[in-house]
Amino acid sequence: PDTAAVIHLLQHLRKPIYIVSAGLHPAIVPLAELLHIPEQHIFAVKITFDETGAAGFHEQDSPLINNDGKKIIVAKLMEKHPRVGYIGDGLNDVVVRDQVTRFIGYGGIYYRKNIEALCEFYIKTPSMTAILPLLLTQTEWGSLDAEGQALYQKGSTDLANGKSTDS
Repeated sequence: PDTAAVIHLLQHLRKPIYIVSAGLHPAIVPLAELLHIPEQHIFAVKITFDETGAAGFHEQDSPLINNDGKKIIVAKLMEKHPRVGYIGDGLNDVVVRDQVTRFIGYGGIYYRKNIEALCEFYIKTPSMTAILPLLLTQTEWGSLDAEGQALYQKGSTDLANGKSTDS
């Protein structure tokens, strides 16, 4: 819930949104389209199909097929964006924790105690609004319209009610 609205709000604040996934690119594209994330902001494993319909990796050297792949992608993104907030739900996401400005673990759909233990912040609610108080500056918060303020307040309430942890 609220994911599209949260992403739209972040985009309105001119924060570029990227998807960095070890999943297959064709499976990620529809999600990106739904969330209005440009295709050039998708980092996922590209595949090809031969004349028989058999799939193969298009990018045999893609960093995303390795455990540290997200770390490599994030390093490239940080050359362009020195302050990066990152939301992830697995061990291959946690590898970027010390690299980014703010790492937020996400367990709103599937709780992982081992991931929570590795995160300074861990979201336990399905709603993505809880990331807003963790990512926005006071100036950005002050510039939000009524709808944005309501999303931010919902996130703040979730944080205050223990639907996330601050280890």
